[in-house]
Amino acid sequence: MHPSQIGLWFVCALGSTSFAATVRPTWRRAALCAAAYIAAAGWGSDIQLDSSATVGIAAAAGAAHQLVYKPSPLIAAMLAGLLAGTGQALLMGEGAHAALGVLLFAAPPVIASWLATGKPGFAPARLRDEALFLTCIGSLAAATAPGVIDGWRAAVSLSAQGGQMPAAAVPVWALMLPLAAVAGGALVTLWSRR
Repeated sequence: MHPSQIGLWFVCALGSTSFAATVRPTWRRAALCAAAYIAAAGWGSDIQLDSSATVGIAAAAGAAHQLVYKPSPLIAAMLAGLLAGTGQALLMGEGAHAALGVLLFAAPPVIASWLATGKPGFAPARLRDEALFLTCIGSLAAATAPGVIDGWRAAVSLSAQGGQMPAAAVPVWALMLPLAAVAGGALVTLWSRR
């Protein structure tokens, strides 16, 4: 399993639930979400590691749009379905059964939307904004991770002497995780002071 795939799973799980919690369900929004889910789950069988950049940038752009401009329930519903379907496709690509993908990636957004609508205290506006903000940051990290990892590996292979591949002193994921956590924490702090 490639480290950027773990980041993409994180984006799909957090993003689909975050977007769904901002949407008051209607038939039109539910149909759009379901169509995006089905399309992404079908398209997802062809997901390559370079697709994490595309999915990450789309999720980050959608989250930023929801935060900066007037929130669009249609965009949120579409992105919730897209991310849930992509997560299911990734899971099925690992050999899991489709029912497990539905349980892990389709059920949480549905439950989040239902609870956010039925119980206002479940997801207050500030919590939804923070979840979208973390989705934006995590999506950007997932989008850039494959390039950083490839660059790190290229640097290690270029520094090889005598045709032998040196062992990397520190795994790339061990560097990316604290860096993403520190950057995300700093941005959340700045965001919460506005």
